[in-house]
Amino acid sequence: MIDVLTEVLRAVQLRGTVYFQADFHAPWGVDIKGGTMANFHMVVRGTCWVRMPGEESTHLMEEGDLILFPHGDRHSMVHHPQGAVIPAEAFLAQVSQASPRGGEAAERSVENAPVSTLICGHFEYDRSNLTPLFHSLPTFIHLKPGKDFDAEWIATALKLAAVESTSARQGSTAIVDRLAEVLLIQVLRGYVEQQHHRSGFLKALTVPFLSQSLSLIHNHPARQWTMDDLAREVGVSRSVFAARFKEGIGHSPIQYLTAWRIQKAKGLLLSDNDSIGKIAEHVGYHSEWAFAKAFKRLVGVGPGTFRRASRESA
Repeated sequence: MIDVLTEVLRAVQLRGTVYFQADFHAPWGVDIKGGTMANFHMVVRGTCWVRMPGEESTHLMEEGDLILFPHGDRHSMVHHPQGAVIPAEAFLAQVSQASPRGGEAAERSVENAPVSTLICGHFEYDRSNLTPLFHSLPTFIHLKPGKDFDAEWIATALKLAAVESTSARQGSTAIVDRLAEVLLIQVLRGYVEQQHHRSGFLKALTVPFLSQSLSLIHNHPARQWTMDDLAREVGVSRSVFAARFKEGIGHSPIQYLTAWRIQKAKGLLLSDNDSIGKIAEHVGYHSEWAFAKAFKRLVGVGPGTFRRASRESA
């Protein structure tokens, strides 16, 4: 059976990059303006504070803590709640000048000032993807070592990714991509296991009959599923299944099936040379016209236009 979370992460074309692992001597502060990338930071040593625009409160990060901003929201990392910040571009330039491989940053204050060691990077993913995974995540996810994840394991993986990110050796990109995928899975696992987490796509993966129904859809997207078929396969009534699926996933089972079929088709249009008719059949459409109609409704353009535009921009 396909691991649903892994399958979804592959479908969104996840890629990861580690900017640096560096030591910062107080006072220091960086403003990350946000964008299309999911930024993450881990405190290897010391402490720091996270500030969010429009929020009066700040969030303390202690040794081993990891924070992820799934939607790329703007935020600041500072040595003190009221500390001054500089733009991320200038901050990264200082790190780069101190050490091209992201080593110890230039000391900018008095001797014996408090030191914070951070590993920082980002994840990129297809933001036009049709899966509800990222859409269901909060502004940020803050995890504590021991409670939510194995800090030593994560730190080791990030350090390796930092080294590979600056390496010119063959296969380095593939290594960083795989480490990023594993790291994100660990973060999402920790988020699911947090006690206050009660709903959303990830939570649905922990409910046996919902997880089973998602596996059926992911394993057999071409099957002509009906609501009754899925409810019967997972052993619950149609009404309970429909209500709990909509509550957990945010879509009806048939809406999710359609979205997953089109997401799979997007990947096939980019990676395969099969005809559109063949791809339509592969994801469960006997009619190329019906496939093109569903594809345009969810993606905004037809499959042929999508394929041509993707290849022209590659």
